[in-house]
Amino acid sequence: MPISDEVKQAIRERAKYICEYCHSPERLSANWFTIDHVIPKSLGGSDRIDNLAFAYWRCNEKRHNMCKRKSLRFFRSKLIYKAFRHYET
Repeated sequence: MPISDEVKQAIRERAKYICEYCHSPERLSANWFTIDHVIPKSLGGSDRIDNLAFAYWRCNEKRHNMCKRKSLRFFRSKLIYKAFRHYET
């Protein structure tokens, strides 16, 4: 099921129009941003708003199919893990 435009806009607003991984601002970027599943759908993630993140396309690509725990380790090692502050349990 595709993510509706209303949900996409809500996620952009929640992220304050910056990538939730690397904090690049959307308005200063010539590249496109995407909606990313924090827990990938292939690993059982849902389309719920709390499982979606606003992401610069390269950040989304780097995460590929990582589970939440592996993603946290990856982004912490890159010092860009602030996006996960509201996803940790």
